[in-house]
Amino acid sequence: MASSSFGRSLRPYSPNFAKTPRGLVLEDASLRQDIDRAFSAIESSISGSSPGGTSEKMSFSFNTGPNLVLGALNKGDTIVHAVLAILTPFNGANPTIHIGTSTRPWLLFGPRETDIKLPHRYDNSHVLQIPANDQLVFSLRSDGSTQGAGILLYEVWR
Repeated sequence: MASSSFGRSLRPYSPNFAKTPRGLVLEDASLRQDIDRAFSAIESSISGSSPGGTSEKMSFSFNTGPNLVLGALNKGDTIVHAVLAILTPFNGANPTIHIGTSTRPWLLFGPRETDIKLPHRYDNSHVLQIPANDQLVFSLRSDGSTQGAGILLYEVWR
C-alpha cells in the first residue's frame, strides 16, 4: 500500500488487483467496466446520505491541458472518495499527475504515489475536510507523451 506525505493510504478500489513491484495492476482487461461500476457505486453511496453530496467524473488524455481547475471548494467541504484510473499508459519520458488543491497540489494524488506509465487504478478513500476556501486542481505533465488516457472520479460533500 502506498502512502503520501499527508498520511493517507491509497488502496485498490476493487479486489481485482495483483501486486507488482511497481504498484497495483488489474489482472484482466475489464478496467473500463470496473471504472464504470466504481463511479456507479460512488453515485449510489451519496444518494440520500448527504444532501449536498456530488460525484464527478472526468476523462483526460495526453493532450489535456497542463492545469485545470475542476471546481471551487468551500471551507468545510469534504472530499470523501477519489478514484484515479490510468486506462492507457502515458509514453512520455517522465509523465506525472497531481490532483489536489491550489494550496496542496498533491492532496489526493501525486507523482510519488502514481505511475501513469502503467495501467493502474488508485483509490483514496481518506476523508479530507477542506480547511479554507480553495479550488480542486488537476495538473498533468505528459512530458512528450503521444498516448495516454484515464478517468478521475471524486465525491465531495458540501
